[in-house]
Amino acid sequence: MAVQVRQLFVDLTRRIRIAQARAALAVKRRFRADAERIRAAAEAFYRADARYATRVMGPEDIPTQTHLRVRDFDGNIWAFTPNHVRSRLLRTHDRRPIGVQYPSQFRDAVFGRLWSRARYRRTDSEYRVHDENAGFFKKSFGRGRLVQAPWARPVYVDAHANPSEFVVRIETGRFTSRVLDLDGGQFAYVNEGNRHFNRALSANRETRSLVLLACSPDGELRGMDNAAKRFADYLHVVRVDKDVFGATGDTDTRHWPLPAFLRTSEIGVSLPGGADSTQPAWMRHTAAGDVLPIWTRNPAD
Repeated sequence: MAVQVRQLFVDLTRRIRIAQARAALAVKRRFRADAERIRAAAEAFYRADARYATRVMGPEDIPTQTHLRVRDFDGNIWAFTPNHVRSRLLRTHDRRPIGVQYPSQFRDAVFGRLWSRARYRRTDSEYRVHDENAGFFKKSFGRGRLVQAPWARPVYVDAHANPSEFVVRIETGRFTSRVLDLDGGQFAYVNEGNRHFNRALSANRETRSLVLLACSPDGELRGMDNAAKRFADYLHVVRVDKDVFGATGDTDTRHWPLPAFLRTSEIGVSLPGGADSTQPAWMRHTAAGDVLPIWTRNPAD
């Protein structure tokens, strides 16, 4: 009996020591993993400048040729790469990539997400035309004439714009950013190096259309030297063989706030005179280099 009790204590002692060794090894591994994470965070912190745009103070501060150099509203020159530009992937309700958004104003990302993830997205085949002189409520969801679009399930690029420039926001620090105006060629260069844009292109190889969800990039000098024309020319040079559509008037994306399974979204274009305007609603910049106007009615009428 005494021998059995002694053997029992020996077994218990051995098991306790094994458990202690295993616990110590687990704690050691945990501390080692925590130390690696802390070291990686410290390195990322000290190398933070590489993740942000750089303010150019003189010729000696100009980075490599891969950087764009753009002057802001205060006269400061910023050098940055496409990775420094704030962007987000546009997805459908089933998480299929359909484009990229460059949010530069408050709530841009929220509205972009609601528009792109609507179960019924009319913009893939239709758009609405509003009178540019109409009030806010007359341009709300469902108002205006619904027109068949000259594209089908395109890739979208969403950004604020005007006839000469696109607007983006660059990251200048951990909690700071700066809004810049880019011409069409510079904006196309940013898209060429943007991972969200390239992911959307890869997921939509079959489509031949790219739609600029931007206000009037073709509003002046239509088909000539404006923001949309420079954007399209650059993309076609780097072999993005899609027809680029730029609006001649202000655009707005809207959604109908129904339950998720019924949510519907669309895009509207504001023209002088609405759907009866003699101004083309869109300009189509083909991969072959042609520029074709898209009217909402027959211009000969």
